[in-house]
Amino acid sequence: MKKFYSIMLAAATIAASATAGELVPSLKTVNAKIDTRNEAVLTAENSSFRAPSYAAAEYPADLDGTSALFKFTILEEDKNGVLQEYSFSPTVTFSNAVVDGEAIQYTMTNFITGLYNEQVITPDLTVVYFPSAGLLYLLSDQNFATVPLTSGGTADMNLWMANGDPEMDGYYSRLNAQFQYEDGAFKLVNPMEVWYEDEDEPTTFTAKGLALGTVINNGLTLFCEFAADDFAIYPVAGGGNMTFIMTNKSGAQEMDASVGAGINGDVLTVYSFAGMFDVPMTIDAAAKTLTANNVQVTSITDVKAYLSEQAADGSNAAGSRKYVLKSTYTVADGKTTVTVPDWNAFYYQFGVGEASYFWPMSNTKIVFDFDLDELASAGVDGIAADAAVDANAPVEYFNLQGIRVATPEAGQLLIKRQGNKATKVVIR
Repeated sequence: MKKFYSIMLAAATIAASATAGELVPSLKTVNAKIDTRNEAVLTAENSSFRAPSYAAAEYPADLDGTSALFKFTILEEDKNGVLQEYSFSPTVTFSNAVVDGEAIQYTMTNFITGLYNEQVITPDLTVVYFPSAGLLYLLSDQNFATVPLTSGGTADMNLWMANGDPEMDGYYSRLNAQFQYEDGAFKLVNPMEVWYEDEDEPTTFTAKGLALGTVINNGLTLFCEFAADDFAIYPVAGGGNMTFIMTNKSGAQEMDASVGAGINGDVLTVYSFAGMFDVPMTIDAAAKTLTANNVQVTSITDVKAYLSEQAADGSNAAGSRKYVLKSTYTVADGKTTVTVPDWNAFYYQFGVGEASYFWPMSNTKIVFDFDLDELASAGVDGIAADAAVDANAPVEYFNLQGIRVATPEAGQLLIKRQGNKATKVVIR
């Protein structure tokens, strides 16, 4: 039983639910065939663990100390046997870098931490990154979660992939998840090439799904299943947490969600705002405000849903059509606290006569683990490189996520700022 919530915008209603799990999670045993070929790509030391050759491109040189939004969808049947999809975007962090030749090994924290009840243990994970190829590997042969069994004892869960090959339908393989960096994100490589222990040539593997599971009584028992098409990691300027109170027919409920942030020029994008959607906000550092204008939060054909600040009576003053959410922020001790005014998940329904609906949210705060003023002044992603340089101005370095680097090291790709000019440089 999960400890999660979702906000679902639909044609006729805006629904929300909060579930705090107290029971031992029920595990699903699938009628699966286990691929007995052991996949050899497991550690950086393994000779089969290789980085494919890609055309030269600009990839992040180092992930140490950075945060990222890990976006994934969990697939689960409800009590009526209907498959439901739940989207999550936890903020993971990379640390403890260990360089091994072309590879860098990191500890990744917070993949599914807090998603299930406290009886489920979710340890830190190991990932391996090849900066020369922009390839990140989430290693399958490690413990992703220790799950209590209803029959007593526990089971350790590894990462498995369901084979999409019609000739291998129903087979699951324990494979590393490979992510290729493109368009500012690490996206799951699917199909991908894998090397098995008993084969001399790589095999093309297409995953139709992923799962955390273990073999019990020769059957694959699943802890949770993931969709393969949106399994991706988005580096962000930093992570944070969003809290708010949602009031519906059941009364007031305290909610929280992990969020991430990216900065492009004077725009701060809050990833997974309220656990559901990405919200761009214009930064006014002088006034200490963040303004979201006309942010549409659903693309359903006959529904146009927008964020909006509540009017005094709790409505949105629909006739004005002003969908503005203007927040204030403060910075202290390297953290940024955003105070969001009372707001609505608001929508119009078209085609059957115009209708509107509001779902009030209040007491909303977002706390980020970075100094917004410092990152905004660096202009991390949208740097103007043609301004004049003051030769006597101090030189500062930032990584590609906008985090200040006190001691640059050889081989790092960083942003160098001196006076009003910022450029990307490789440290020699």
